[in-house]
Amino acid sequence: MADDRLLSIGDVANIAGVPITTLRYYEHIGLLLPPPRRSGQRRYDKSVFARLMVIRFAKIAGLSVHDIAIVLADTSPERERTSSVVRAKLVEIELQLRQLGMAQRMMTAVLSCRCTDFSECDCGALGPIIEEIRAAAHPFEAPHSGRRS
Repeated sequence: MADDRLLSIGDVANIAGVPITTLRYYEHIGLLLPPPRRSGQRRYDKSVFARLMVIRFAKIAGLSVHDIAIVLADTSPERERTSSVVRAKLVEIELQLRQLGMAQRMMTAVLSCRCTDFSECDCGALGPIIEEIRAAAHPFEAPHSGRRS
């Protein structure tokens, strides 16, 4: 009995907006479970889209493939490993959001500034954001991912 609810790898790739090679890679590294095959072809259940959404947003958040695998594999009731990974990433995201907010305010101020030299701005456009940045703990420090380059 054929199951019309199962999708080919091409269908999943088109709907999810990812290359077929990405789906195969995710399967190879264990982020996606190998789907059943019909006539030698992968056939995915629609539940694959929820897993792909978690993978996509975990990547956007900056989680490594290793950390994404931890999140997806953690089936413990307390999900302690997931909590540890996600809490650490949330701290980094909060810092990035604050820095992006300052960067946005700086760019807006730059657009308003009519001075010929930003370092000698006397029109007042840059003053408030410069004071905000000076008040920040480490304004020139990039957020750390906990990994060394």
